[in-house]
Amino acid sequence: MGWPVMAILAATASLLPVGVGIFRYKKLSLAMKVFLLFCAIIGVEVALEFALSLRNINNIFLGNSSLVIEVVFIAVVYALAINGKKVRAAIAALTVIFVCIWLPDKIFFEVPGHFNEEMAIVSRVFIIALSIIALHTVAKRTTNALTDEPLFWLASANILYAAGVIFVFGLGNHLIEMGNSYFLAAWNLNWSLDVLANIMFARGFLCKIMRQI
Repeated sequence: MGWPVMAILAATASLLPVGVGIFRYKKLSLAMKVFLLFCAIIGVEVALEFALSLRNINNIFLGNSSLVIEVVFIAVVYALAINGKKVRAAIAALTVIFVCIWLPDKIFFEVPGHFNEEMAIVSRVFIIALSIIALHTVAKRTTNALTDEPLFWLASANILYAAGVIFVFGLGNHLIEMGNSYFLAAWNLNWSLDVLANIMFARGFLCKIMRQI
C-alpha cells in the first residue's frame, strides 16, 4: 500500500522551512540558525522514516527518540531568542524536568517497537508550556507588529501543532490496533497540522527583524 497523500504532503512540507532558512541564512539570528539545524534534523528523520517504511522495517523508534530532541532544541531556540535571566531560568528548569522524566522512562518503561504515547503526550505538554512562555514574552516586549517577530511564528506553530495532536498521540497504539482506517483518519489530523506548522516556521525565517526579545 502506498503512502497516504497527506503523509507525502507533510513530508514535503518539512523541507519548506529548511529551504527558506538556507536561503535566508546570512540574515538569521543565532536562535534561528539553531532552529534551522533543528528543522534539518527533523527533515532527515522524516526521510529515514520513509526509507524504513518502504523496506517494511518498524520506524517507530525514530519518533520515540525525536521527543527529547524536539523539546531540547525548542528550549534552546527560545532561550537564545529571549534576553532575560528569569525567562531563561524558567525555560531551563522546564527542560531539565522533562529530561529527568524522559530518561528513566526511556530506560525502564519504553517498549521497543511500540509508540511511546505517554512520553509523546508529556513532550507536547512541555512544548506548549515553553511556547506559551516565549509567546507571552514576545507579546509583552516587542514594539513592532507581532507578525514581524520570528519567535511569534515559531511559538504559535508549536502551540498549534502540540495542542492539536495530543489526542492523536495519546491514542497512538490503540488506533493502530483498531485498524488502518482508524489510524489514517486520526493521523491525517497530525499530518495536516504538521503542514501548517512548517508553513508557519518558514514564515518565521522570512521575518526582517532578527534580534533578541
